[in-house]
Amino acid sequence: MKKNFIFAVITAAVMMSLSACVEKLEPEVLPEVIESEVTGRGMDAITATSSDKDGVKTQELSYRSWIKVKGQTKASFDNTVEIKLTNTLVDSDTTTFYRTDTTIVWGNLDPEGYVTRTDYRVRGTRTEGFVTITDSVLVYTIDYGGFSFNYELDYEVAVYDDGITREVMPYHRIESIVDKGAAFSRLETTDDGKYVYARKRLDHTIAAECNGKTYEVKANVTLCKFVCYASQPYVKRSQILDSYCFSLGDETVMSFVEVNRTWSDGREETVKLEKRLRAAVEGGYLGGTKVVRGYSDPLCVVSASLKEDRADITSYGEKDYVPVERVKYNWNIQYNYFDVNIDLYNDVAYYDDYYSYLKFPSYEFSDITTLTPDVKLIESGSDEHGAYDDYVVHQTITAKFGDMDYESTLTFDMLTYK
Repeated sequence: MKKNFIFAVITAAVMMSLSACVEKLEPEVLPEVIESEVTGRGMDAITATSSDKDGVKTQELSYRSWIKVKGQTKASFDNTVEIKLTNTLVDSDTTTFYRTDTTIVWGNLDPEGYVTRTDYRVRGTRTEGFVTITDSVLVYTIDYGGFSFNYELDYEVAVYDDGITREVMPYHRIESIVDKGAAFSRLETTDDGKYVYARKRLDHTIAAECNGKTYEVKANVTLCKFVCYASQPYVKRSQILDSYCFSLGDETVMSFVEVNRTWSDGREETVKLEKRLRAAVEGGYLGGTKVVRGYSDPLCVVSASLKEDRADITSYGEKDYVPVERVKYNWNIQYNYFDVNIDLYNDVAYYDDYYSYLKFPSYEFSDITTLTPDVKLIESGSDEHGAYDDYVVHQTITAKFGDMDYESTLTFDMLTYK
């Protein structure tokens, strides 16, 4: 099921004709205007009313837009053309996204971050007398990459055009949109008799400003992820009882989670799950040669920083609802001539039975220190580029991971020219 999130503008138009209002059986014939001008324009204040029917909240904003037109047909006229506009702000009900392909999932049903974009489109137009009303939509999109949804903020623009004078009539536009963010909450798994789905609810809110006042519009989305076939047992309820970790001193952390689970077949169990999580600082020889032209000052470290390389995360097989990821980092060392990277990584495990979710306890890298590079001259000589010095550089860093101490050295060649 998929529905748009609607900010609907429903407009009823009432126009005072240039001639008396009578019931017409034939199409309206408009008088030929010889000359005309707009002598006044304005809008009434907005009247707001709210309702809540079957859990759907509605805010209705009504106001009158008008212009005063003075002109000449075969006889002079001085009339007011008015339009009544009604904006209706509706909180959306649930939209559900199903993902049944087990090889393509939205992480632990926890999508990270979204981008927004704003577009405009026209639904259609209609004409009433000298007034053309355009049904327009401001579309505000929330895009998580794997899925997206829209708020559709409808508004109408009325244009008076008698062939001599063309005037956009006043209207209350949507002046700004403030994104107030999203919140996630887990729902119980569902069984449709064939498939079992894990579910998560996403609640999102925007604030739309109109005529200096702010109106909130809400949306909720249910994300579904395939768990198993309904004929297979699955966790219906669970509770995390305890979790802890300690280091073994050999680049390994032992991490534990204790959980009580009730299965769909009625079984109840308390299990203690353990994972060996490795962390390492990778040194070794860096291939290639760093070539420096205009070498004068000795090689020295200018700055260093840790950057997480999310693109290099590797997921391992999932067993007993515990997927493991290997997260890679780059310790980027900026020298006065070039930069190099030393790789660090650590394993991250998650308990996720689609009802309870917990990251296995572990540590983080800290106190990373870049030592002074050890630069050794290997040989000097000359080639087609001029005189050169050939060096080997040993760059050592130290780090801590919990109570474990790390030291690793990266080695690379450096060829310098004056």
